Amino acid sequence: MIDSWAGSWHLPDVRNNALQQAVKGELAMKVISTIVIALLMMSRYAVAAPLACLIEPEKVAEIGSQGIGVIQKINVERGDVVEAGQLLASLQSDVERASVSVATARSQAEADLKAALTARELTQRKLTRARELFDKKFISQEAVDQAEAEARISENRVAQAREVQRVSQQELAVSNLQLAQRSIRSPFAGVVLERYRTEGERIEREPILRLAKVDPLRVEVIMPAAQFGQIKAGSPVTLSTDLPGMKDLHANVALIDRTIDAASNTFRVRLTLPNPDRRIPAGLRCKADFGAVPVKSSAPGASSSMQGRMVKVSTIVIPAPVSVPIAEDIGPGIQLKLAKPVINNTGRAVKQK
Repeated sequence: MIDSWAGSWHLPDVRNNALQQAVKGELAMKVISTIVIALLMMSRYAVAAPLACLIEPEKVAEIGSQGIGVIQKINVERGDVVEAGQLLASLQSDVERASVSVATARSQAEADLKAALTARELTQRKLTRARELFDKKFISQEAVDQAEAEARISENRVAQAREVQRVSQQELAVSNLQLAQRSIRSPFAGVVLERYRTEGERIEREPILRLAKVDPLRVEVIMPAAQFGQIKAGSPVTLSTDLPGMKDLHANVALIDRTIDAASNTFRVRLTLPNPDRRIPAGLRCKADFGAVPVKSSAPGASSSMQGRMVKVSTIVIPAPVSVPIAEDIGPGIQLKLAKPVINNTGRAVKQK
């Protein structure tokens, strides 16, 4: 047992027979009890063990249509990689295409506008001649007033024709939007998880496809409340999985819950895991290693400045040739040393006071 202690704590050689006899009995119990106390004090600042976690897609969406219709074509299958805006499926759109054609023709019609412009030009000339004749006393004021009224009417007809043309262009835009709704496009880049429907089926509110965004991936970790406040956004985290051949992964803290679940005394941390080549599959269970995360100390007078940094090592003196490191907050300047025992004539250790 003496040799095992020496191996674990890097003790000096204590194989001398007299020292072995001295450490036995009460002195050995003192060593054991002191080491246990030291370990308990050090555990307040122990490195956090890896925590269980789950790698999930960044987002998952059920893709459907905004309108009611019959599926004409589905362009993807399960497992396909898609880009943002890519055409996934389309519905039958004969009526919508016809509406677009009609609206296009109406918006391009200029006959009414040209007729109104010509009528305005004619009434302006009539008004000019009427004023000249009135100045020469050939016509009455009533004739001039009538010419002016006709000119104003023709001006309004031009404005009306232009307004009709603008409305026709807006109707064309609406028809194009209705036609676009018959085409179902990917809202983001990702992977097709499921295909629920096939060509020829009528849909209303049912989803057609299930899509997942896998770059980046999201990792959810449940952490004990003792580590609340010790994790910072942006901190690096090492992930390990059970998948054969997969090396350790490197993620970063993206989101930290600001509340603690009272039932489980835990809080959640979300990590972001880059996956540009999509080689990491979602759904993997993993272990998250946050590195040297200090555990909050409950000892009275513990300094908050010690949180998140290396703890200075001190020692305490006990009988036996050994030095064991323990936490600073046991007591300033204390050393854990096993002093050389006093041996009497019979070879037994004398109890020291």
